Amino acid sequence: ISEGWSTHENLPNGWLYFDDPKKITKKFVTSDFHYMKNIKLTVKHLSLHFSESELGIFLVAFSLKSETSLSDVEWLHNDAIPYPWRAAQIKGKGSSNGIIIISPDGQVFSSFKIVHEFIEKAGEISLDDLEKFSTFLANEKNQGRLVKSFDNRNIVKDAADRKVIEKTIKTEKNREFEVPQQKVLE
Repeated sequence: ISEGWSTHENLPNGWLYFDDPKKITKKFVTSDFHYMKNIKLTVKHLSLHFSESELGIFLVAFSLKSETSLSDVEWLHNDAIPYPWRAAQIKGKGSSNGIIIISPDGQVFSSFKIVHEFIEKAGEISLDDLEKFSTFLANEKNQGRLVKSFDNRNIVKDAADRKVIEKTIKTEKNREFEVPQQKVLE
């Protein structure tokens, strides 16, 4: 503790952390002396070995925006979420909600587009499972408003020059929106 390590009320019992000003990061040590050099590795450890409640407490204290409280975090459970991924809805002030997605390696995402690209690049999940996950997340985040699917079937491609053509999609409320030029997903 004399070297700058300290306890924190939002860490599991017996854990220590060190706020390293030189590297702009926090380091953590578990009660059984498992060392984690950053928040990402700590999120991974908590996600695999601790409850959603303890993970949520950590995320609120060390990773999410300061105005977020534990009561704003609602963990999502659905077969569309591939194990060991985790997802939570973050209730915002007013009518705004967000979603956080936690990868197996501890990365915390707040964008489906980035999650989709990350999963697609890793190639560890089938395209069908990726589509189910993406659709589930879009439905949870938007709760019936614009449903944005990552399935190639929802994107019309011009085969000659591989450009994406604008396409109208419908929401669950059956309103139409024009989708602007989108990145071709392959």
